[in-house]
Amino acid sequence: MTSVYPTEEKSSPPPTYEQATYSPHTTTMPPAFGAHTISSTAFPPQAAPVGMCPTSMITLPSYSSPTGANMLITTQPLMYGDLPIQCSCPNCYQVIVTRVEKKEGLLPWLVCGGVLLMGGWLGCCLIPFCIDSLKDIEHYCPHCAALLGARRRI
Repeated sequence: MTSVYPTEEKSSPPPTYEQATYSPHTTTMPPAFGAHTISSTAFPPQAAPVGMCPTSMITLPSYSSPTGANMLITTQPLMYGDLPIQCSCPNCYQVIVTRVEKKEGLLPWLVCGGVLLMGGWLGCCLIPFCIDSLKDIEHYCPHCAALLGARRRI
């Protein structure tokens, strides 16, 4: 069976891990803050492996805090519930306590339909609209009146 790919002659085995990682061709980090160097001696043209064409290597400095300690800041998504919460408004960037409004959603209508099917047609079907725990809750910013989040029952 013949191959359509050209055959390559292997003159030497690939480098070991120590040779590949501790190569004398690597550059060091410059002393200037924020500077970078471009080294064209990473692979001299005559020593470049077959099929690889790296002509330059860029070495960038690593940035660290002055004390040497790194800090990871994570945030959790806000959980909008039945009560107002204290948060930072993404619209006006102020620390606020949200304004809560309760509105009829899908759940009071479904309960109303269920009460109608059970025979509560003399006004009993309107009771679900008076129960606050069945309503959807929307949180608003008191300063800019932006909708921050909502809790939907269904």
